[in-house]
Amino acid sequence: MAANDVSTAIPPSRRTRQVLSLVVRLIISLGVLSWLVWRTEWTPLLDTLRGVRLDLCTVSLGLYCLAQIVSSYRWQLLARSVGLNGPLRRFVALYYVGMFFNLFLPTSMGGDVVRAWLLADGPGRRWQAVLSVFSERFAGLMMLLCLACLATIPNLNVLPSWALGLVWGSATMGVLFVIALPLLSRRIVRLQKVTHALSLYRSQHRTLVIVLALSLVVQASGIVQVWLLGEALGLPAPPLAYAVVIPLVTLLTMLPISVNGVGVREGFLVLLLAPVGVPEAGAIALGLLWLSVLAVASLIGGVVYILGRFSRKDWEENRGPVSSHSHQGRTGQPASAA
Repeated sequence: MAANDVSTAIPPSRRTRQVLSLVVRLIISLGVLSWLVWRTEWTPLLDTLRGVRLDLCTVSLGLYCLAQIVSSYRWQLLARSVGLNGPLRRFVALYYVGMFFNLFLPTSMGGDVVRAWLLADGPGRRWQAVLSVFSERFAGLMMLLCLACLATIPNLNVLPSWALGLVWGSATMGVLFVIALPLLSRRIVRLQKVTHALSLYRSQHRTLVIVLALSLVVQASGIVQVWLLGEALGLPAPPLAYAVVIPLVTLLTMLPISVNGVGVREGFLVLLLAPVGVPEAGAIALGLLWLSVLAVASLIGGVVYILGRFSRKDWEENRGPVSSHSHQGRTGQPASAA
């Protein structure tokens, strides 16, 4: 499958709706960001940005790029468990391509659809590809919320009550979803495939332990990355504050109301960092700097997407036959679905 098949495979009517949705989210993102900049005094904001330490920004960028390679390895392990094999370099390439599409697709997870599509490279493996991407994201999100919950304990008297409720409420909902999924699947037909597919991981104890360990490394590095940017700007926020704020902001940027979280990211940084003494101009500067690091790293994915080869032949040479996997049926579907 050629790389540009991602766009041509979408029906025109659906493509029109997606374009309109993108325009609306873009207007919301630019509107919120413009409102924040308008109500903030330019002098403090510009002074904060002028004094930024480029060495710490470079370290933050390098740490972020390395974390994406670790995330790619985590994704490779989960994909292999459902019969999608391939070299690490391919998963890294697709991960960066997904990052590139995250720059302008709705929410901060729009690129996940693209990398799942390219990983599947055909109708026979789409379910496994979607499952691997969902599992990789879900493992990271749950670990991020776990870190956030732990970080709230010494900050109970500092953070606003709604922030604490959002952290613990989101973590509780995630746990309840995992527990209730088998029961819900008995009543909701669509969830039966999800339950069965996730059950393929139950016997992969070693893989799950490694995935959780990698998730801890990735999410902790993400917090350190933004903390480095805060240090580069000279913000007074303590490290533990970032451990609560960054998971919350990351969760909020997943809402389908903006493009790559632009505006949402900056607005909630202002709200959440104010209790720990960070001025409004500093929080906005942090959001813009954080977005800049994401954009620079994601542009690597743009180069990979333009120059890369995502053909079926290339994938077949690397993945081997799907049917050789112990959990797969003849067509590459889970055994019970084949």
